[in-house]
Amino acid sequence: MTSGPAAYPQVAARRPAVAEYPAGATFGPRRLDDFEFVWMLRGAATWNADDGRSVSLRPGVLLLVGPGTRDRYAWDPAGPCRHAYVHFRVDADADPTGWPVSRRADPDGPLPGLLAYLLWLGSRAPGGWQRRVDDVLGLLLATYVDGPLPEPDPPLSAALGAVVDHVRTVWGDGRLRQVSLGELAAAASVSTGYLARSFRRQYGVGPVTAFERLRLARAASMLLRSNYPITVIADACGFADQYHFSRRFSAAYRIPPSHYRRLGSGADADAVLADGRLLRLADQVWPR
Repeated sequence: MTSGPAAYPQVAARRPAVAEYPAGATFGPRRLDDFEFVWMLRGAATWNADDGRSVSLRPGVLLLVGPGTRDRYAWDPAGPCRHAYVHFRVDADADPTGWPVSRRADPDGPLPGLLAYLLWLGSRAPGGWQRRVDDVLGLLLATYVDGPLPEPDPPLSAALGAVVDHVRTVWGDGRLRQVSLGELAAAASVSTGYLARSFRRQYGVGPVTAFERLRLARAASMLLRSNYPITVIADACGFADQYHFSRRFSAAYRIPPSHYRRLGSGADADAVLADGRLLRLADQVWPR
């Protein structure tokens, strides 16, 4: 394909709908003459294509079937099932070669919300619903094919998980006090050297530096999005005084806090977390 859905903005869809099936129902074989998204709302099913492809369908899995496919479905023999579907065509220049057959629709990602909105449009048919279905389906297809889509983070080691839990608890009252390497190592029941090495492997910097950057990022956000005096922000983010805060902030952001505040919407509070690993640490400490 060219480079993904940017090359095929035009999507023409039929009304999204829902189908109910009794236990053990089957469907097919059939041959599709357009594209179809299928996703389970309740129960499970198996999709098989004549070319040997097979997908186990369950809630949280989104199936894309292309035109010309000869396929069949078998629904769970243990109980009734319910799935949603929408048929559509795409711009004639689209090349579906290499498009995935199925993708996870994780709750933290955008796909479930787009699918739910499609079903609402199909069931309520508000004014202009057809145009909106085409728009939403175009975004859904672009996201499905090219992403990026959230992937579950690999589990943390016991030591790093204990550190994250400890910091989350310590900062739970809203004041981001400084945490020392010794305190963190004690919380994880490991040596300071072991913790420092493990932390650098996972996040790219040592734990004291990493958590200071989280405190600075929070301070930057408060400078941009609150009227708090700088002295209050310094205290809330665990710095001993305004002088110490200004010195550490200027070293990280290359600009004093008072000047940074004047940048307004042109500033990026998360600039000191630009390494994706530290952004991930922030999400682990402050789950969204």
